[in-house]
Amino acid sequence: SASNLVVGASSAYGIGLHIRGNMAANGVYGGTYDATTVPGVSATGINISGNGVRTTTINGGIAIDRALTATAYEANATAVHIGANTIIGNTPTATNASLIVRGALNAVSISESASAGAYGVVVDAGASLPRITNDGSLIAQLSGEQGTAAAIIDNSNTLQTITNYGALRIRLDTQGLAG
Repeated sequence: SASNLVVGASSAYGIGLHIRGNMAANGVYGGTYDATTVPGVSATGINISGNGVRTTTINGGIAIDRALTATAYEANATAVHIGANTIIGNTPTATNASLIVRGALNAVSISESASAGAYGVVVDAGASLPRITNDGSLIAQLSGEQGTAAAIIDNSNTLQTITNYGALRIRLDTQGLAG
């Protein structure tokens, strides 16, 4: 029988998901080739979600110690996506954060489309992520004349605290692809 997924905290650090190396997610490049328009493919660095019936729980929270970058061309780039039916516990750190960024969290979308965007952390309705602590850099960058960028989007209404000791930025390059 199917059951809920629970990831326990590691005994060494007490963190459920500990990213200690560099990670990259690259969307497949879109564009126009031989008069044919090919849509871009979104890139997501970390995507954690339940399946609508079952939940996913990360006890001990998430810590990102190095660089996590999501890059997409003519599509969305999301560094961390916490989907519905997901519960992220707190890390055993002084800040007791659910997500702690010690390195670099980057989302970069290069697009001329209004439907594309760059998003650092997205928390969906039905998820739980109470605290974010940024000791490093959390950057959402959109290069293009249209589209959206956001460092943190909380659609769950569970995010209670954002503590920032580092760089929390949105970069917009309106020069677009030619710039």
